[in-house]
Amino acid sequence: MVSSTLFFGSCISNKVTKSLAPNRQLPPTALPAQFNLKTEDISFQTRDSVLIKAWWIAGENDAVIIISHSFGANRTGWVGTDKSGQEKTINWLPSVKILADAGYNILMLDHRACGESNGSITGFGKTEALDIEAALLWTIAHKKKRSGGLINTFGLIGFSSGANACLLAAEKFSSEKRLTIATIAVNVYWYEKMIAKSTKYFTDVPLVLLPLIKKATKKVVGFDPSVEIRPTKTVASITTPLLLVNAQHDEIASVQDIRTIFNAARQPKEIVILENENRFDAYHFIENHSSKTLEFLNKHLLNKPTKALYTPENTAFLYIEFQKTWTERSIFHALIKKEFENRNVLENALRLASFARSNGYKIFQAPLILDKTQKETYKKTPFFARLLNQFEVDTWKAEFTAGIVDNNDIIIENRYSYDACKGSNLIEKLTANGIKNIMVCGFTTDHCIKESILSLQKQGFNCVLVSDCTATMNRKKQTTIRGIAP
Repeated sequence: MVSSTLFFGSCISNKVTKSLAPNRQLPPTALPAQFNLKTEDISFQTRDSVLIKAWWIAGENDAVIIISHSFGANRTGWVGTDKSGQEKTINWLPSVKILADAGYNILMLDHRACGESNGSITGFGKTEALDIEAALLWTIAHKKKRSGGLINTFGLIGFSSGANACLLAAEKFSSEKRLTIATIAVNVYWYEKMIAKSTKYFTDVPLVLLPLIKKATKKVVGFDPSVEIRPTKTVASITTPLLLVNAQHDEIASVQDIRTIFNAARQPKEIVILENENRFDAYHFIENHSSKTLEFLNKHLLNKPTKALYTPENTAFLYIEFQKTWTERSIFHALIKKEFENRNVLENALRLASFARSNGYKIFQAPLILDKTQKETYKKTPFFARLLNQFEVDTWKAEFTAGIVDNNDIIIENRYSYDACKGSNLIEKLTANGIKNIMVCGFTTDHCIKESILSLQKQGFNCVLVSDCTATMNRKKQTTIRGIAP
């Protein structure tokens, strides 16, 4: 009887250990060069002797943002499946690009047991707080202000267990008068609620065995998560600025849970509940809500108001292939018709174009036109467009969709590829007009839109996907570039 009990307990302990040692996300989800980000490889050791690998991205001001990723991810993001088995992708590099363009120095680390860092077990944010502490101390020791002296201004941005880590690190450094710290905690949770909702998913053990799981977890990690991972307790000790962010339909933490944490926090504090979004949506908070992010950081770290990110002087709208081949009766239209109509893509695009023009924004039109007389470029055009005689010059198939073009729009010429930059004068025209930010619309999301965005990002442009002004064959394909552009 004793031996069987020990065996059963050992099995539970093994499952818990395995659940806290996630498969490492290697290689990175995306590369900084794709976003024109220059990184310096750095490493440092925590006070419990774990070697942490990280990137340093130099900025123009004297404030440093430390990015703390979620469970099982790495410094760039995460690729995997959710509880329902759906494929999901998280990419934090678009967020980092926004922060870098705003002038911040950025430290992106792989937490222990993740990415390229050492360590074998994660710790719900408690041990990861030691990683953040080491990152902060490394920065103070190795980097100096442009005006001389030590860097002492930090923004901590964390997601899920990384959010817990940021809160715990902020609690530790709140009393340090020499430091200025502001924290953005996205998808924070407390252990008791998380483990009750996620036991089956993380450990493949029935919920009825929860007491045994909690007991085994305490032994594996070396502390009691029920006591240590309690955000309501942590935020009550934080005296530095705090922004809590959670989705309305979070699968782990309810709106009521987050408001309870918020109510326990001390001033200054703010809260954002992302309406009609789920937990995975919230991981893209920074790029989807860049104005709010920078408003908070600039106010508390730089003591200055936020400048408008997207102005008519630096921002344009790119409309890719708003032509009758896609929007009317062709075989290509039949391929996207369901998504095109269900999501009111044309109505949205027309309304957006009207808004852009009335507010002084430029619109660049990037049609695809196939001309058999141009033999060198014609043979480079997409095969199926040639095979099915689509986008033919001087036919209705190449014509712009009614109402989509204005006399003041800039028409891109000589394009021959999925990628709107290839063969065309798009880059030249964007540069000549001082454009840095591009709102991308058109067809199809997983081909021409995707290829064009990747090419534009390599040239240093900040691209934003206007999702409800794009379409492709089905909803799954529609989400394939999530993480490439916000």
